[in-house]
Amino acid sequence: MVWSPPIVILNFKAYREATGSGAERLAYVAETVSKELGVKVAVAVQPTDVYRVSSKYDVTVLAQHVDHQGRGAGLDTSRRWP
Repeated sequence: MVWSPPIVILNFKAYREATGSGAERLAYVAETVSKELGVKVAVAVQPTDVYRVSSKYDVTVLAQHVDHQGRGAGLDTSRRWP
């Protein structure tokens, strides 16, 4: 797959608001922006949302990897940085 600029890649991460029906809402917005502005838009969704989004919206769908972390950024907020 070869893409030409401009390209926007929207990473949905693992946030609750960006999975399931939330992923659909964001994909709809991405599709609308892509068509209105003539910009290539790809969305990186959770593996469980790949079919759900790719079958309904005209955007490139990328699958995120699967790991053992829970929802969110997976940051250890108890650790203090220098």
